[in-house]
Amino acid sequence: MECNEKNDLSTSHYEVAPCPPTTSAIITEVMRPFMQAMGKMLEKNVEAIDRLSAAQTIQNDRLEALEKQIRLQTPVTAKQAQFLNDAIRAKARELLDKRGLADNKKAVTRLGNCIRKDVLARYGIAGLREIPRHEYQVAMSQIGMWSNALTLRDIVKEARENEITSSGPSGHLPLEGKAFGQSAGVDGAQAVSGADHQHDNLDNAQIHETGRRGIEL
Repeated sequence: MECNEKNDLSTSHYEVAPCPPTTSAIITEVMRPFMQAMGKMLEKNVEAIDRLSAAQTIQNDRLEALEKQIRLQTPVTAKQAQFLNDAIRAKARELLDKRGLADNKKAVTRLGNCIRKDVLARYGIAGLREIPRHEYQVAMSQIGMWSNALTLRDIVKEARENEITSSGPSGHLPLEGKAFGQSAGVDGAQAVSGADHQHDNLDNAQIHETGRRGIEL
């Protein structure tokens, strides 16, 4: 008699025989505890990996912040600071040269100080030597592109007024220059004009020497 089937003659005197378990069912029952243990272990491993990933992210953020802090605390070298100063003076002369004042040392110095002040204000520092090294090229670019029409206008205006004042009252030269102008056969206005063009190129010794030679002539 087959399992799960009743006798054709009578069903009241026979019981149903259970089917024997199959091989797959046996394997499933045997492996079930192991698979459950493996599942729990995998869940714990996933949680551990998530925690490790979060810790690694925090560590990377800290390293990045530390690297940034180190870069900010590493200033430019002394040679780079010198190059920055040279670039500031060159930019000041370039701007003043368009107005005929490239040889006016006071105007160049004042304009250079204004450029330097703007560069330092960008970083909130007191000197070029404190600029972060990784910002060196940025600072050089800022110097090269510097432009402040109002500041430049005021400096040029003051330089012009100083030149007029230094030429003496009523457009006359000082004693030596006046004597030179009179002995050379030119009037006072022409002597002033010549002195204005040579004012920044001649030092005091040269001016006195020129006046002495004019008197001798």
